[in-house]
Amino acid sequence: MWLAALAILAIAAWFAWRTDWLPKAAAEVRVTKPRLLQSGGVEEVLTATGYIVPQLRAVVSARTSGRLDWLGVDEGSVVTQGQVIARLSSDDHAALVAEAKAAVAESRARLDQALATQWEAGREVERQRSLVAQGITTEASYDAAKRAHDVAVAGVAAAGETVKVSQARVAITEANFDKTIVRAPFDGIVTAKSAEIGEMVAAGAFSGQPTGGAIVTVADFSTLEMEADVNENNISRVKT
Repeated sequence: MWLAALAILAIAAWFAWRTDWLPKAAAEVRVTKPRLLQSGGVEEVLTATGYIVPQLRAVVSARTSGRLDWLGVDEGSVVTQGQVIARLSSDDHAALVAEAKAAVAESRARLDQALATQWEAGREVERQRSLVAQGITTEASYDAAKRAHDVAVAGVAAAGETVKVSQARVAITEANFDKTIVRAPFDGIVTAKSAEIGEMVAAGAFSGQPTGGAIVTVADFSTLEMEADVNENNISRVKT
C-alpha cells in the first residue's frame, strides 16, 4: 500500500510539472533604450527636388459676366461634381425667363383661338356645300366659305410655329440664367479663392482682371503626382 501511494504521488507530481500546475518564477524583463540604426548596403539612386501636384486641377470661372452674389465654399472646402458653389446676380435673367414663359402662354392661347376659328370655318363650308346642293345658295357663297376655311388652316399653322418659337426663347433664356450658376466640375477640394462677394467677374479669361475671371480653384487630391527635374546624366538611372 505504501508503494502504491508513493507511485501515485510520483505520477501526480510529474503530471503537475508537465502541465504547468506548479508555480514558477516570474520571467526576467530587460529594459533598454531604442537606437536608430543606419541601413547598410543601400545604394542611393539619385536625389531630385520637386513638387507634389494634382493631375486633375481646374480654375473655375463663370460662363457669363456679372456680380458675385453668393459664394458657398472657402479654401479647404470639399465639393462634389455638379455642386453649386457660387451664384451671380441673375435678376435680369430671371425676368427674361418669366417674360418668355408668358409669351409661350400667349402663343398657346392664340393657337387655341386659331383652332376654334378653323373648326367654325369648317362647319360653315359644310353648311354652304349642303345649301348649294339644295339650290338655296350660290357657288360664290360656297367659295367664300372655303377661302375662309383655308385662311383658318393657315392661321393654325402659323400659331403652331409661334408656339415653337416662344418655347425656344424659353430654352435660351433658361440657358442664360443657368450660366449665372457656377458648379464644381469634379469631386475635389477648393485650394484657392480668387473672388469675393460683390466683385464683378467675367467669363473665362476675357475679363481683364488679374484673376482672369476665376472664382475658385478646385483640385482632385486623389490624382497626386510628383513633378521634379532630373539631371540628364541620371536619366538612365530612372526606371519604373
